[in-house]
Amino acid sequence: MKIKVCGIRSQAMLEACEKSGVDYVGLNFVDSSRRKISGQTFWKKVQLSSGKRVGVFWNNSEAEIRQKIVDYDLDIVQLYDADLVKRFQGKVPVWLALRVGSDDLETLKNIKPNLVLLDGACPGSGQCIDKKSLREAVSFVKDLGFDFGLAGGICEENITWFGEAFPEAIFLDTASGVEAADGCFSEDHLFRLLRLAKKL
Repeated sequence: MKIKVCGIRSQAMLEACEKSGVDYVGLNFVDSSRRKISGQTFWKKVQLSSGKRVGVFWNNSEAEIRQKIVDYDLDIVQLYDADLVKRFQGKVPVWLALRVGSDDLETLKNIKPNLVLLDGACPGSGQCIDKKSLREAVSFVKDLGFDFGLAGGICEENITWFGEAFPEAIFLDTASGVEAADGCFSEDHLFRLLRLAKKL
């Protein structure tokens, strides 16, 4: 099972992801997030041999997103605004993140992102996604023919369930799952999570 680690905000964290073969690294540009990356230049020092850089945007302007794509050499943009999807299609792969259990999923009937990321009701909170609502959302997304990834409180304690329940998921996305109790990045947590992911 592929893994995306979101909230990369230090050179040590990026190097640990590269060393352990993380498939996608998420650079968070959301102003209200405690995991926001801001002005650091470490990403230029670490060349990813296989992992792709995903820019995460919520309430960012179109102009700012375009600039971040250039400045951070982003491979993919992850948006929470369905209206922006069409503006970036054909220029860069676009993932649309949608909250499970909301009416957001209906927007997929009118747009065509490259992938749908199913997230919890409070993205970035570390709260585990509601399993019943998730099953319904996955069924809805699959019926429309979209590839999908999963986020929402994925950690060592539940990653096996996620992988076994939804083996067709393209990847599992975590931020809090690689953090210690104090909210700081933990290389040990990352390595343990990846060991479990490789068994799926």
